[in-house]
Amino acid sequence: MKRLSPITHVSIRQALFDRAFIFYNILFFFIFSHIAFFYLYPLFLEAHGASKTKIGIVMGLFPAGTVLSRPLMGWLVEKLGEKKVLLGGLFLIFVAGFLYIAAKKINLFLYAVRTLHGVGFSAFIASSFTGISWRIPVERRGEAFGFVGAVILFAIATMPLMGEHLIRWFGFGLLFKVESVFALSGLILSCLLTPEEVVIPESTSGNSYKSVLSKKSFLAVLAITVLFVQGQATVLNFIALMAESLKVSSGKFLGVAATIAIFFRLFVAKTIDRYNKKNFTILSFLIFAIGLVLVPGIRNPVMFFACTVLYGAGMGILYPLLNVLAVDQGSPEEMPALMTVFTGVFDAGFISGSMLSGWLADQFSLPWIFYFGAGVAAAGALLTWVFPLYKLE
Repeated sequence: MKRLSPITHVSIRQALFDRAFIFYNILFFFIFSHIAFFYLYPLFLEAHGASKTKIGIVMGLFPAGTVLSRPLMGWLVEKLGEKKVLLGGLFLIFVAGFLYIAAKKINLFLYAVRTLHGVGFSAFIASSFTGISWRIPVERRGEAFGFVGAVILFAIATMPLMGEHLIRWFGFGLLFKVESVFALSGLILSCLLTPEEVVIPESTSGNSYKSVLSKKSFLAVLAITVLFVQGQATVLNFIALMAESLKVSSGKFLGVAATIAIFFRLFVAKTIDRYNKKNFTILSFLIFAIGLVLVPGIRNPVMFFACTVLYGAGMGILYPLLNVLAVDQGSPEEMPALMTVFTGVFDAGFISGSMLSGWLADQFSLPWIFYFGAGVAAAGALLTWVFPLYKLE
């Protein structure tokens, strides 16, 4: 199937803060704000009698939907263009978000809503990250992904705390209505302001996937990405339950940690483009691991401060680092396949992280899942040191 739009080339080496870059960042704020409200969803599930294992399964269905549909989304971006896939994904996100209002029981309907939600998010991520990757100047990738990550973290820093107040005042019903409004805002914004498409010379999807998967350095990036996301999934899916057991606000924890991470993404990520990325990654993994170890002690004010600073710093720099390391491996023609694989692996880590953490919490205790996450992050530092990241030295 041929694209209907003409073959045009938009220079990849352009000013960073142009109309398209600003559009994508506003869109990221709306959609990741919508997603951030669901970090409180385990509280809803627990209130309805779900075990930790079932909570892990329900939370894991969202990334499962993204992973299973991700190869299709990469192919659709190549064949239909980024705008159609973006709008389709945003529509599914809005529909799924609205359906949570009716999903009051843990049953097949809820499982279907979670999976549909993940499919919509898959389309959004495949199209938006491919689109923004095409438009980022090569020499400013670290700065660009640092800024994108800061915008996403701003949503994470503010929305869970807002969600806690919404639940306390009006219950989960209002929370689900508000997250739907954010999804709808992103859809309307994209209908009105999506930038002109970048159309690259056509290539077959099969050849693109074979090309990116044949690169050993890219496979190494994928391996360490899974380890980062494994630890991150533990925090994002279970910090609400951990904080509740310690009588601490999870919204405050995420808010402070995300604020620290925003600082690192805005001001430290710029140095990614100038220094050794491998050493940067090793150090960031170790900081991230120490932050995870300290999570069970956040009731103590000193421990809370140390944990949020270290966890926030590690999370803040690892996200743009891994994005840059992945994007560095491909040409513009390979970007749809490369970003499809990279974001798919990212989501796969959330599946395993959600489900494994839930099972470990039932078998042992909540604190042990954060110790496990720390061990995984430490393994990420070790493998980064061992792996031959050829292009990245």
